[in-house]
Amino acid sequence: MKKLSILILSLVSIFNIMEAQMQISFCMDTPDFTFVPIDMGKYETLDTCRLTLTYQLSYRASVKDDSLSRKDLMDLNIGEIYNSFYSRILRETDLKNYKDIRNRLGFTIVPDDCIGFEMMFCHVDSTLAVTNRLPFTSQHIEYSQKIPKIDWNYSSQETDTIMGYPCRVATARIEGREWKVWYTPDIPLPYGPWLLNGTKGLVLKGMDNENNFKFEAEGLSTSPSTIIRYNWDRKKMEKEKWRDFEREFHKNAGMFARSTGVNIIIKDQSARGYHPLNENWEEFYNPLEK
Repeated sequence: MKKLSILILSLVSIFNIMEAQMQISFCMDTPDFTFVPIDMGKYETLDTCRLTLTYQLSYRASVKDDSLSRKDLMDLNIGEIYNSFYSRILRETDLKNYKDIRNRLGFTIVPDDCIGFEMMFCHVDSTLAVTNRLPFTSQHIEYSQKIPKIDWNYSSQETDTIMGYPCRVATARIEGREWKVWYTPDIPLPYGPWLLNGTKGLVLKGMDNENNFKFEAEGLSTSPSTIIRYNWDRKKMEKEKWRDFEREFHKNAGMFARSTGVNIIIKDQSARGYHPLNENWEEFYNPLEK
C-alpha cells in the first residue's frame, strides 16, 4: 500500500545538493519511514563486478502480514576482492533524484519498501562493513565486523530448479533465525544475499522458518560494471550500539521523526483534512538479525 502521498522539498540556496539546505514536509495516509534525496556525486571504485544477481526480497509489513507484502529488489555484485549488496530500487531512485534536483526537474518519491542498508564484503581480510541510512535524513551510520562463518547442514533429498539452474538445499542458524537456502552447484561461488554465504554454490533462494523474509533470485548478469563505495559522511558505531539505537528509534518513531526536523502531517476526515504526526507513533520492528 502506498502510504506516502505528497512530499514537498524546498531547496534554500543554489540547486547543488551538496550545499543545499532542505526543508522537507510529508503528507501521509499513515505514518511510515522513508528516505530523502542524498549526495550521489562522489564515490570510490573498489573492484570490477564479474557477476550481478538481482533478488526480490519479500518481508513483513506487520506482525499479521503472512503474505510478506513488502517487496524490494536487491543487487549482489560479485568481484574478485569485494562483494556489495544493496537495494537496486533505492540506488536507482537516488541517482535519478541527484540528477533531477541538480537540473531543477524535481524528484521522485522513494518507494516505501526500500531497504536502507548497504553491505560491503572484503574477501582479502574477511571483513564486512554495513552502512545504515537513517530515515528522514541524509545521515549514515556504519559498523564493521568479521564475515560470519556459517555452519551449513546439507540435504541430499530436497531439490528444485530456479532460473533454470538445478538447486540443492542447505539449512543453518544465522543471527538468531533458522534459514533454508537453495544453492546451485552449477555456479560454484559461495555467495548469496545478505549473510547467506558459504554454501557449495551460489544461493538463488533463501527464507527463514518463521516466514518473515524471503530472498529469491530473478536476474543474473555478467555485463561488466564496477563495485563502488559512495563518499558519504558515515558515523562509526559498534554493531550492538547500532542495533540498540535502531530498536529505539522504531519504538519511538514519532519522537525520532520530529528530532530530524522534518514536518509530517497525516491525512484524516476532519474539516482541515489532516493532523500533525502523533509523537507516540511506534514503527513495526522486525530486523533480519533477530
